[in-house]
Amino acid sequence: MQFFDSAECEWPDAKMHFAGASPKKMTGFSFIASKEKEPLYGEGDIPLAIQSGNRAFSGELKFHKGVLDDLNKAALAAGGRDALDIAADVVVTFKAKGARAI
Repeated sequence: MQFFDSAECEWPDAKMHFAGASPKKMTGFSFIASKEKEPLYGEGDIPLAIQSGNRAFSGELKFHKGVLDDLNKAALAAGGRDALDIAADVVVTFKAKGARAI
Protein backbone atom coordinates (compact mmCIF):
# COMPACT_ATOMS: atom_id res chain seq x y z
CA MET A 1 0.00 0.00 0.00
CA GLN A 2 1.61 3.26 -1.10
CA PHE A 3 -0.83 5.71 0.47
CA PHE A 4 -3.75 5.57 2.85
CA ASP A 5 -5.80 8.34 4.41
CA SER A 6 -8.70 8.09 6.85
CA ALA A 7 -10.83 10.00 4.32
CA GLU A 8 -10.91 6.74 2.33
CA CYS A 9 -12.86 4.81 4.95
CA GLU A 10 -15.96 5.29 7.07
CA TRP A 11 -15.33 5.96 10.76
CA PRO A 12 -17.52 3.09 12.01
CA ASP A 13 -15.22 0.77 10.02
CA ALA A 14 -11.87 2.12 11.31
CA LYS A 15 -10.22 1.02 14.55
CA MET A 16 -6.81 2.17 15.82
CA HIS A 17 -4.65 0.64 18.55
CA PHE A 18 -1.74 2.77 19.73
CA ALA A 19 0.69 1.49 22.37
CA GLY A 20 -1.82 -1.17 23.45
CA ALA A 21 -4.70 1.29 23.87
CA SER A 22 -7.56 2.28 21.60
CA PRO A 23 -7.95 6.09 21.75
CA LYS A 24 -11.57 7.03 21.14
CA LYS A 25 -10.81 10.67 20.34
CA MET A 26 -8.93 10.00 17.10
CA THR A 27 -9.90 12.38 14.30
CA GLY A 28 -7.72 11.14 11.42
CA PHE A 29 -4.67 9.24 10.25
CA SER A 30 -2.62 8.78 7.10
CA PHE A 31 0.27 6.64 5.84
CA ILE A 32 2.67 7.18 2.92
CA ALA A 33 5.33 4.81 1.56
CA SER A 34 7.76 6.21 -1.00
CA LYS A 35 11.04 5.46 -2.71
CA GLU A 36 13.71 8.10 -3.19
CA LYS A 37 14.51 8.87 -6.82
CA GLU A 38 17.50 10.81 -8.02
CA PRO A 39 18.70 11.76 -11.50
CA LEU A 40 21.96 10.14 -12.60
CA TYR A 41 24.19 12.60 -14.44
CA GLY A 42 27.10 11.97 -16.76
CA GLU A 43 28.57 14.31 -19.30
CA GLY A 44 26.38 17.36 -19.88
CA ASP A 45 23.49 18.78 -17.90
CA ILE A 46 20.78 16.30 -18.95
CA PRO A 47 20.27 13.27 -16.69
CA LEU A 48 21.15 9.92 -18.24
CA ALA A 49 18.71 7.96 -16.08
CA ILE A 50 16.72 8.04 -12.88
CA GLN A 51 18.06 5.81 -10.14
CA SER A 52 16.01 4.72 -7.16
CA GLY A 53 17.29 4.66 -3.63
CA ASN A 54 16.04 4.07 -0.12
CA ARG A 55 12.45 3.50 0.84
CA ALA A 56 10.85 6.00 3.21
CA PHE A 57 7.74 5.61 5.35
CA SER A 58 5.82 8.31 7.16
CA GLY A 59 2.49 8.68 8.85
CA GLU A 60 0.31 11.11 10.69
CA LEU A 61 -2.06 10.64 13.62
CA LYS A 62 -4.69 13.23 14.48
CA PHE A 63 -6.53 13.24 17.79
CA HIS A 64 -7.92 15.58 20.43
CA LYS A 65 -5.52 17.48 22.68
CA GLY A 66 -6.60 15.44 25.71
CA VAL A 67 -5.08 12.33 24.13
CA LEU A 68 -1.82 14.20 23.53
CA ASP A 69 -1.79 15.32 27.18
CA ASP A 70 -2.20 11.68 28.27
CA LEU A 71 0.64 10.60 25.95
CA ASN A 72 2.91 13.32 27.33
CA LYS A 73 2.16 12.17 30.90
CA ALA A 74 2.94 8.56 29.95
CA ALA A 75 6.23 9.63 28.34
CA LEU A 76 7.25 11.60 31.44
CA ALA A 77 6.45 8.61 33.66
CA ALA A 78 8.66 6.42 31.40
CA GLY A 79 11.59 8.86 31.65
CA GLY A 80 11.01 10.71 28.37
CA ARG A 81 10.32 14.38 27.70
CA ASP A 82 7.13 14.21 25.62
CA ALA A 83 5.00 12.01 23.37
CA LEU A 84 7.71 11.97 20.68
CA ASP A 85 9.86 9.86 23.01
CA ILE A 86 7.33 7.02 23.06
CA ALA A 87 8.24 4.04 20.89
CA ALA A 88 5.02 2.23 20.07
CA ASP A 89 3.32 0.31 17.29
CA VAL A 90 0.22 1.71 15.62
CA VAL A 91 -2.21 -0.82 14.20
CA VAL A 92 -5.13 0.42 12.09
CA THR A 93 -7.81 -1.90 10.78
CA PHE A 94 -10.52 -0.80 8.38
CA LYS A 95 -13.02 -1.87 5.78
CA ALA A 96 -13.09 -0.11 2.41
CA LYS A 97 -15.70 2.63 2.01
CA GLY A 98 -19.04 1.11 1.08
CA ALA A 99 -18.11 -2.41 2.27
CA ARG A 100 -20.26 -2.18 5.40
CA ALA A 101 -23.77 -3.62 5.27
CA ILE A 102 -26.47 -0.94 5.61
